[in-house]
Amino acid sequence: MPEKLEKRLYDRFLVNTVNNYSQASKNKIKDLMIKKSIVTVDEQISFGEDVQNIYIGEKNIDTFVKSSISEHNLAYFYEYWEYTKLYKYSIPLYFEGDIKNAIEQNTSSIHKFDFQMHDSLMYQFGTSIDESLCSYYEEGSYIYLKLLIQKNYPDPVTYEAIDYRYPIILAIQQDLNLIEIRYDSLKFDRYSSNNTQVYIMSMVSDVIKWIKENLGIKVFSINALKTIDILKEDTSGKVKIFKQLMELKSGGSAELQASNTSDCVLPFIGELRELMEENEKLFDSSPEIARLITNYLEEKEATSNYPYIYAKWINPVASECYVVKIIFESYINNLVLLQHITSNCKLLRMERMNNAIEYLFQSGSFVQGKEL
Repeated sequence: MPEKLEKRLYDRFLVNTVNNYSQASKNKIKDLMIKKSIVTVDEQISFGEDVQNIYIGEKNIDTFVKSSISEHNLAYFYEYWEYTKLYKYSIPLYFEGDIKNAIEQNTSSIHKFDFQMHDSLMYQFGTSIDESLCSYYEEGSYIYLKLLIQKNYPDPVTYEAIDYRYPIILAIQQDLNLIEIRYDSLKFDRYSSNNTQVYIMSMVSDVIKWIKENLGIKVFSINALKTIDILKEDTSGKVKIFKQLMELKSGGSAELQASNTSDCVLPFIGELRELMEENEKLFDSSPEIARLITNYLEEKEATSNYPYIYAKWINPVASECYVVKIIFESYINNLVLLQHITSNCKLLRMERMNNAIEYLFQSGSFVQGKEL
């Protein structure tokens, strides 16, 4: 078990970690603190009676982060944010077993994070999954388990090692038997891209091993063979294939991207099918031509390989639309890998990840695969 960090070291790790967030994420955290009446930038409010708000003043966002952690003991809110934030990558898995009961029976190594108890912080985190302590937080129908590893990267100017926290979240939805490993890119890693991939592969394997040993459940990969067909047949208008890589039998490949219009019709195959539908009467008068084109399209679809697709979740507000890249056989032991594209989307919490994975499970796009 790793040694407990002194508060000043804990604060340093946390400040360094949050400093690497995007400006949008840091501002979102500040806005949430204000919304939840944890802090205020209004000095008059801070002088009221029975006020719980901490007056933080109109500081720039980086100063706000440091003072809120080191001076005002608001580290618990950043711990909370780690459970509920948007992560760049996730690996969906299927499981069998009662995770909630396993957690309740394993209180010696899995601790509950209580938002109301500000001292329920993890002052211990090691350098590997084996050394990592685990805490969990419940919100809605999800249980979020957090494994925490300490990492470092060289300062680009001084080359001094900068320590930071590297959380790995296990998002669990018991009713759907889904468990999703969520994680971010390594920060400014000094290693090559190749070695980074090796590290991530090893980390994911260690996490799956930890899940089986500590939660006593069976874990399965995801079978995503029907994903493309199900997304194409979805008539709700909520999810569309936005882009896909098409590897042809001839050896060539092409990345097909839909236009920015709301219909998200993919070029080539999608446009040809739409052309036939729009000119149904003309093609009905030439059935041989229609059959020839239809057979050609079906042959291309049947013999082509699709290593990945981009699926777009459509919302009435453009800034709330989001894209998920679905890699069907990733470098991580051929597991399905999701990449959550931030782009111009203003949704920075876990809701969009939850919506995406729930849709993929509930629609039958993702089903139980092989036991790991």
